[in-house]
Amino acid sequence: MFVTGNEGDRSLHGSGLGLAICRGMLGAHAGHIYAIPGPAGIGTTITMMLPISAPSEDAENDD
Repeated sequence: MFVTGNEGDRSLHGSGLGLAICRGMLGAHAGHIYAIPGPAGIGTTITMMLPISAPSEDAENDD
């Protein structure tokens, strides 16, 4: 589940928890996270999506 690559652009250290934490936080809010190959197959593109909900009646009456 937690993976750190041997070759990176900054250092070899890390626990690989960053995306797992993001996944948990987004999942708690009905969101999603996707990792796909970057443009021209170089790097990685991370897409995070959260749903947009309509404002509640309480929020509309706070004005």
